[in-house]
Amino acid sequence: MHIEKCSEGRDLSPATDKLWKKFYEKQFGAKNTEQVVERMRKSSKAFKWIQLYEAKLEDIAEHEKKSVARLKQLYKKEDARKQSRQVQLCTKVPPSKNKRSFCGGSGPGHNVTNLKSNLMKKSKIDFLNSHEMKNLAAMKKKPLPRNGGTSLVMKPAQFSRKDSATTSKLFKPVERKF
Repeated sequence: MHIEKCSEGRDLSPATDKLWKKFYEKQFGAKNTEQVVERMRKSSKAFKWIQLYEAKLEDIAEHEKKSVARLKQLYKKEDARKQSRQVQLCTKVPPSKNKRSFCGGSGPGHNVTNLKSNLMKKSKIDFLNSHEMKNLAAMKKKPLPRNGGTSLVMKPAQFSRKDSATTSKLFKPVERKF
């Protein structure tokens, strides 16, 4: 190639065309060379092998540039996807313990943070909000008055023969102190 470039006034293609065909075949393969020869026969045009060699090199370089650009684009897209999936720091401060908890708003005093599954948290919150638990909590908050009053508890009386026909006299009130 250097010799041909330096001797611009002379046409060395009759001597070097066979060499360029060999270079082309070594560089791009016999199959590619046969395709080029077939195309030249169909179009009935003859090209110099140096021109075909340079055109093929430019085509390969262009294809490589497109491939590199496509790879760069794919890498950018993947980096953007990874950036969007990264853990991001939250600037919000969780509310204090005396307000509501994060676990479904179970209300104050209900500790359900140590439960593993959401289903268990929900069932415990439902249990803590049930009437039974509310009644127990109300009883704990409001003790019974201890003013010496007595409560009436019905105690079954002895079953006697003469009162066997009526059931209204079976129970008589018994006084108890707590």
